[in-house]
Amino acid sequence: MQNRIPKKLIEKIRDNELIAFVGAGISAGVKDKSGKQLFLGWNDLLLSSTKFLKDNNKDKEANFITSSIEMAETSKDYLVIADKIKQYLSSDWKEFLDSNFDKSYNDIDQKTLDIPKEIWKFGRLIITTNYDNVMRWTSEDKDLITWDKKALAGQVESLKTKPTKDTLWHLHGRIDNLDDIVLTTNSYEEVYKENSGAIEVLKAHMLTKSFIFFGFSLDDIYLREQLKKLKTIFENNAGRHYILLKENNQIDLSEYGDIEAIYIKDYEEDYLSLLKELTQCRKTEVVVNDSVTEIENLEVNNIESIETRPFNVPFRSKQKGAIGIEKKLSEIHEILETTRKTTIGQVASFQGMGGLGKTQLAVEYANNFKEHYSGGVVWLTIDKDINEQLLELAEKCYWIKNDTDAKIKLEIAKKRFANLSNALIIFDNVDNIKEIEELFVKSTTNKTLITSRNDIQGFKTIPLELLDKSNSLKLLVYESNRNIEDKELDSVNRLVTLLGGLPLALEMAGAYVGHYKYTWNEYLDFFEEGSISFLEESEIRGFTEHTTNIAKTLSLSDSLIDKTKFLKEVVYLLAWGANEAIEKKLLAILLDEKELAIIKEIQIGINLKFIQKSEDGYTIHRLVREILQKKEPLNKILAERISRNLVTYMKNIKDEFLELRELDKASIQAKVWAENIDENSLKVQLISYSAYPDYHRGNYKVALEDIEYAFKLFKDGSNPDVNAEILTYKAFLLQALGNAKEAKPYHIKALEMTERLYEGSDHSDMANSLNNMGGILNILGDSKEAKLYYIKALEMRERLSAGGDYPGMATALNNMGSILDTLGDSKEAKPYYIKALEMRERLYEGSDHPDIADSLNNMGFILDILGDSKEAKPYNIKALEMRERLYESSDHPGMANALNNMGTILNTLGDSKEAKPYYIKALEMRERLYESSDHPDIADSLNNMGTILNTLGDPKEAKKYYKRAFEMGKRKQGKENPDTIRYMFNYVTLHSRDRKTKSQAISILTKFKKEFKKNKTLVKKVNTVLNQIKES
Repeated sequence: MQNRIPKKLIEKIRDNELIAFVGAGISAGVKDKSGKQLFLGWNDLLLSSTKFLKDNNKDKEANFITSSIEMAETSKDYLVIADKIKQYLSSDWKEFLDSNFDKSYNDIDQKTLDIPKEIWKFGRLIITTNYDNVMRWTSEDKDLITWDKKALAGQVESLKTKPTKDTLWHLHGRIDNLDDIVLTTNSYEEVYKENSGAIEVLKAHMLTKSFIFFGFSLDDIYLREQLKKLKTIFENNAGRHYILLKENNQIDLSEYGDIEAIYIKDYEEDYLSLLKELTQCRKTEVVVNDSVTEIENLEVNNIESIETRPFNVPFRSKQKGAIGIEKKLSEIHEILETTRKTTIGQVASFQGMGGLGKTQLAVEYANNFKEHYSGGVVWLTIDKDINEQLLELAEKCYWIKNDTDAKIKLEIAKKRFANLSNALIIFDNVDNIKEIEELFVKSTTNKTLITSRNDIQGFKTIPLELLDKSNSLKLLVYESNRNIEDKELDSVNRLVTLLGGLPLALEMAGAYVGHYKYTWNEYLDFFEEGSISFLEESEIRGFTEHTTNIAKTLSLSDSLIDKTKFLKEVVYLLAWGANEAIEKKLLAILLDEKELAIIKEIQIGINLKFIQKSEDGYTIHRLVREILQKKEPLNKILAERISRNLVTYMKNIKDEFLELRELDKASIQAKVWAENIDENSLKVQLISYSAYPDYHRGNYKVALEDIEYAFKLFKDGSNPDVNAEILTYKAFLLQALGNAKEAKPYHIKALEMTERLYEGSDHSDMANSLNNMGGILNILGDSKEAKLYYIKALEMRERLSAGGDYPGMATALNNMGSILDTLGDSKEAKPYYIKALEMRERLYEGSDHPDIADSLNNMGFILDILGDSKEAKPYNIKALEMRERLYESSDHPGMANALNNMGTILNTLGDSKEAKPYYIKALEMRERLYESSDHPDIADSLNNMGTILNTLGDPKEAKKYYKRAFEMGKRKQGKENPDTIRYMFNYVTLHSRDRKTKSQAISILTKFKKEFKKNKTLVKKVNTVLNQIKES
């Protein structure tokens, strides 16, 4: 079987949100130098005791142990056998354990330790049920920390902060402390008893992280039972866990909790390669190969180790909980197989009102009939971003090579989607045909299924009927997990009639009874007495009877919700926030509560069926959302509290590139909550902070549109710190788009406002404003004045940081290096650049970061200026490679800079032919980024193209680039700007070498000298060049 790595697992690895849980199978793979297996499995371990018994003339006891093992069916049976062995061996018990687990490291075949070594790359914390030293041997951390079941303080601390050293948690004890090994009934029950400290910590980890289980074979009875024991921990868990299994272990994992399997063929051949593929996700997302340009060459067609057939259904099958659908599934399959073929294959539509279970029926069909579609199953939810879904699908199915330019990833994803054949394509939540027309895949071999409340033209409609009485009763019984007693039959029949066979209403009713343990008679009384007074009479008339029943069912939960601490606010947030799944972390942030506190209450909402859980987080049914918005009108006070929490969170992460994924999720919510509140300053902050993802990605024009909107909203200026923020954002984006002159007044206003706010005291915002003024003055050519601001910013940062490492301090050091270099003090600049790089590497240890890439680039630049170009080159290479990983080779100003700088260093070292492609790529990227409009970066690239062409002996072509750079510099930066002057000198110098144009070069310089005769320094430079030209 080919292997498919779940995208969510990759994300967990990248985000360091995964904990490795190591079982006996990992130790079982370790061998001695003769090839003998060193550590026995559970079954063989217990059997080995019989040799000890026979050596002590206890043949009868040995035979009893052997026969007991053969009859063992549960983990309890094994524990009872272990009890007997301990009793029989008496004083030899410890020797028995030692002989099995206390092996010598020197006897090990080192190659067999490669797998446990690779497991350590998943993170600092590993939990194991093994007693041996295998994981200790393979840690590279000399300061390895080990915990046994008594090390509760360290275990609790791991909930607060991630371990900074390799930490091995022996859940069942370890060989060097035999008295605490968990191998008998009493020791096992002590560890797993309710409210055990170790298990409470384990629960907490499982609620907030994902686990990946290594070395667990489901052929082993004891291990199967152990996983079932752990299911008590899984039951309230909001996340998903993963397990590596052999192909022959394919079984229904639902009885063990929310665990997804990744299958391998052979332990020795496949296990290590799969681990390396997984751990590689921590290091890099892509490896870029710029030589590949054709889309066809970028697609993945044959990767034996990866399953490329798509299956991206977002919800899990209900399996036994899907009541009364068997005939409907057969009906839809027959229709999709036998109806007339169209240009997009055979088509059908699940149509019906909200609450009938259209989406779930599509989920069940996809899961039950996926083997009929050799081209896979593709699911697109129409009221969500289609491009995002296609990109996610392409990555999940490995349709795209790692070295693909991100700019064309979407194009490839669309192409692969358009070329699907023999596939089932599901469009969920379609309102009208126009929404999906452009997505139709032209292949007669495909089947297209849609879900809709409306009749969609051209699609064979399969109306979903309400459940009949028999299936309604089955659904109530299933959801409530209780049978119907004879004395309750009349009440249940009455309830089935009232609910009219609507699956959603029945699910909610059954879930309510199951949660509260009420009788059906009691529930009927509650339901009939229930109030929907929150609906206006006109709204009730507008609702169907079934929608009214949903509203009534929801209202029955009011008393429960009111008693909980957080659930009401969670439900309110899901109803009024963005119509997107929201992860538990962000939910907790928006409510300013701890994740563990809200997860337990969210589970109540899930149990009662009005909160749904998907791979992406929590959401609510569309119909429930509509009702809840009627039931819980917009609470401005709560909305503002949520918005304020969101603002605080986004303010803390907005500047940090490494938080971009979290910032994306928060921005989706920010735009919605900005519309839900009245307070202007909060609204402005939400809108402006939501511009940051585009800013980080280099989409400056898009980001500026958001800032301009926020700027217009902020009329009164009553909140000066927010006002200063908006002024700064606008200035930065104008500056990034090359409009430095336009940006300067905003920087000045922001600085003045910040000075008034902090009245001469040290503050991070004040240091930022001083730094920003230095930056804009430097860009505009006033470097001496800029230096004064940079010095003030650095001095303030030094006072604020008190010798510690802070991003702002690193920036201040970097900027001092930059301004000193600009002013010609390159030797003095170098130490500042070195300090900035060292600090950034400490701050972002082991991570790629734009600031580190900047510092690497600056180190290359300063070494080149100081004449050490060979030493400079590795810095430029590292900077480029890091940019490629950060931006996946997509268009970004930082990426263009890195390409440009590689061209420069190669040209300096005499590799002009090799340098030229880098200069070309940098120019092309900058022209795409700024849409070929005037921009200082484009002018810089034009000038560099002139330089490289002249070096390569093509002065005629070089002149054209120099001229364009000079003219763009004049238009964009002004004639006196140092860069413009540099472009001019390059242009006229080359012009002067041609007799035909020499006089024209002299004319340009003469005119320039007259125009700026008051600038003595500039006039002196012009005269020097004029004299050189005249003498040549």
